[in-house]
Amino acid sequence: MRLLLIETIALLFYCGFASAGLVTLNDRPNRFETTKVTSTETEIIINFAYLDTTAKADGYTLTLPDYFRIGSGWKTGPFQTVLPCYTILLAVPKNTTLSVSIDADESIDIDNFNLATVDEDNKELIENIAPDGGFYPQKLVEFESAGQMRDLHLARLTIHPVQYDYDQQVLKVHYSLAITAHHPGGDICSSDNHISEAFYPVYNAILTNSSLFDDINLRRGGYWFIVHDDFATSITPLVEWKKAKGFDVRVYLLSDIGYNPSYTVIYNFISQEYNSAETKPDYICLVGDVSMPSGHPGLATRTYSNPFGFGTIDSDNYYTFLEGNDYFPELFIGRISVDYESELQAYINKHFGYERNPYMDETNWYHQATVIGLKMYSYWVDDTIYTPRMTKLWCREMMMNYGYTDVDTFFATDYHSPPAYQITNSISRGVTFVNYRGYGDPDGWTAPWYTSSNLYQINNGPKYGVMH
Repeated sequence: MRLLLIETIALLFYCGFASAGLVTLNDRPNRFETTKVTSTETEIIINFAYLDTTAKADGYTLTLPDYFRIGSGWKTGPFQTVLPCYTILLAVPKNTTLSVSIDADESIDIDNFNLATVDEDNKELIENIAPDGGFYPQKLVEFESAGQMRDLHLARLTIHPVQYDYDQQVLKVHYSLAITAHHPGGDICSSDNHISEAFYPVYNAILTNSSLFDDINLRRGGYWFIVHDDFATSITPLVEWKKAKGFDVRVYLLSDIGYNPSYTVIYNFISQEYNSAETKPDYICLVGDVSMPSGHPGLATRTYSNPFGFGTIDSDNYYTFLEGNDYFPELFIGRISVDYESELQAYINKHFGYERNPYMDETNWYHQATVIGLKMYSYWVDDTIYTPRMTKLWCREMMMNYGYTDVDTFFATDYHSPPAYQITNSISRGVTFVNYRGYGDPDGWTAPWYTSSNLYQINNGPKYGVMH
């Protein structure tokens, strides 16, 4: 049976590659399943029913089935090529020794296969190296530390189901695998058998072995405010509301940190307070703008150089990376970017309306959203941007799968298409989420142009949504 399968696959490649499409690997469905989950090991079964191919002038590119979309990626290879891979995250003991065993492996070799190079625009991003000989990547599975996220140490397990011999032009496809990830050692949780209430849904969403925490104790963390001194009094109603919701609340004035503290000083202050706190914060709320019209120093943010040389990138996420050399957060952060007390009061009123008295006279808007993605030629990277469109289509699909009935979807083909009024009208009808992916600056989005000035034209009454 296996020989027949190999012959069938070879025939598909020899005869079916005049036009790209799906290449069937076996007659079983796509599958990813954890068959055993303990604190010391995780057993996984995975089956790839087919590969998706795309024809190019110099060969073919390969993509894993859409079933594996979350976790799919590419491994860069010799001669500026890429091969599909699949990655999962596991929670593991912090000081464990990681190893993997391949318990079952069904594979086929496909001769005379031409693997295409990446698009011309991406070649400068991939080093043009020569192969060492044999199949690449050499390791079928890689298992390594990924970093720390709040309560848990994470490990990254990457499967390379497609390997390629560049000298012999042979493609090896491991279409069915049984893998055991070994992570022996102590407790997976970092402290006294509890995890953060706020991070629990995140763990469930991103960790393959999150079932380990089904019966674990959840603990509500703290809610910290770092407040510009101009708003020391007017922030009080929001502080009291968070206390009423059961949070352990702390309020720090900017002057408590120092005079005109830099983002580094603010980060060190947060890190010191976080590490010494008995109840660590789940949330930090920054109150105040980066620059204040009062002439007083603003509340600094981290400024990054734009890799495309187009301005700078400001982000408060820097303040959340408190453990490990990684980009996994230890807390969630947000900023109320206000310059005047009247703006803060307006925000607090809307916040109370959203949490205390949500508008229930009409409920259709709870199932409505607006998503916007950049899709245009980018002159500063000399490429057409596709990923925002793909991401927003995926967001729309997920919303519809979870009960949304109306998701207005916009794609920016230039800076003024769609026009701002169309987005304003969509939000004004009442939506729970406004979700954007593309370029921007502190004042708004830069394709399409939609800035803070446009927000004043929104007329959504008490139908307060979340924009991100």
